[in-house]
Amino acid sequence: MLLRAASLLIFAASVAAQAADPQVVRLWPDRPVDAGTEQVVERGKDGVVDLGISEVIDPTLTVYLPEHGTAPGPAILICPGGGYGHLAIDKEGHDVGRWLASIGVVGVVLKYRLPFRDGQRLSAEERKVAYADRTGGVRYMAVAVEDAERSMKIIRERASEWHVRPDAVGLMGFSAGGHLAVMMATSGDAAVRPDFVMPIYPATPREIDFLGPAPQAFIAHANDDKTVSPDNSIRYYQATRDAGVSAELHIFESGGHGFGLDKAPGPVADWPNRLNAWMRARGYLAK
Repeated sequence: MLLRAASLLIFAASVAAQAADPQVVRLWPDRPVDAGTEQVVERGKDGVVDLGISEVIDPTLTVYLPEHGTAPGPAILICPGGGYGHLAIDKEGHDVGRWLASIGVVGVVLKYRLPFRDGQRLSAEERKVAYADRTGGVRYMAVAVEDAERSMKIIRERASEWHVRPDAVGLMGFSAGGHLAVMMATSGDAAVRPDFVMPIYPATPREIDFLGPAPQAFIAHANDDKTVSPDNSIRYYQATRDAGVSAELHIFESGGHGFGLDKAPGPVADWPNRLNAWMRARGYLAK
């Protein structure tokens, strides 16, 4: 717990600086909720809350707003990872949303329907198909893509209410959520494509084809990630370069996989500060 507190203190105010309770918005209020029960598991240690959610049946957005009185600014849709079977909803979701609000960004955490339920996992052959290109990913992540697309539309529709710049709606995804982020970034539909994208230790297709303008990108990974090779991030960075788009890639010496916003002190713990600086340099936040 002390290590986690130390790593988060490097961001001014950070998680403790949230202004108000977040709003919760159902993605599909007019649809009946799928049959079943969502499963919530506490995975934290030493008093740290780190919930994992599986069997998602009622997708929602949890909206963390900056303090009142601030000028319209960026919003970021946050897609937690979790191996396509659960969502690391705290360290790759709510913790990130609170931190973003503390620096003037509307942080929107997406609890999305998962490609697999009841403990199912991608087989080796399914992974080959899913990672081959965007089409393969859509095949296995159709409900997740549908939820992410709906989320981007809601954020833009409610931009005035939430004080969001309509030209500054980004998307951040971790691991499997990073796969979803890349798929959204390569969409040909301007209504759902993010203005900028932040894949964090993402799983990416081997073939990345932008069907519309490629968003600016901030990418972070650890060199010793044994779950998702940093080659995935390098591949996406190269695709943005080939598309002639501004991108920034950070490969940290160590940090493993799934560091989220819950990592002991070390170089990888600085990735949120690097992101903050990148957003200011790009004009998404005031310098």
